[in-house]
Amino acid sequence: MVAIPHTDILQQIDLARVRLTPDDATRVALGQVLTPTPIAQLMAGLLQVPYSTVSLLDPGAGIGVLSAAAVTALCVRANPPKAISITACEIDARLLPQLHTTLALCQDHCVSSGIAFTSTVITGDFLAFAATHLEPMFAQATPAYNIAILNPPYRKIQTASPERRLLSQFGVEVSNL
Repeated sequence: MVAIPHTDILQQIDLARVRLTPDDATRVALGQVLTPTPIAQLMAGLLQVPYSTVSLLDPGAGIGVLSAAAVTALCVRANPPKAISITACEIDARLLPQLHTTLALCQDHCVSSGIAFTSTVITGDFLAFAATHLEPMFAQATPAYNIAILNPPYRKIQTASPERRLLSQFGVEVSNL
């Protein structure tokens, strides 16, 4: 199998980002800003990864550009990981087909680089996922994830909102999501 150059993968994803950028009403309602590829590459370049197995959490995955940037950055390192596993959470159902496409591209890139790859997509709100799945994981000696990469949503949290209640369970009191 011939490796797809990482720049081609990221360019393909960025074209999808432009096409799928939501209208203003959706963007405001979800606090959604799809991360441009150059920002994703900058963020991925900052990752400190001393692990042979990477377990990456992408809490607001969108179309998966941050995950893809992390994968492409990890694959070209002098000492790349042996395995990469991604858990990507996304609330916006219209982005899910592209997210799955992005993760398939990541898998192809990893396989062609000799790196094992798995991914899981969580459809729904990350805070709800975290409240039911991550809290028990924090009690484990070995954490479920050793990397998180995210561009969090930007919007106010209403006092009586479900988000406020979920965050309060963890003792987090903030005014912005």
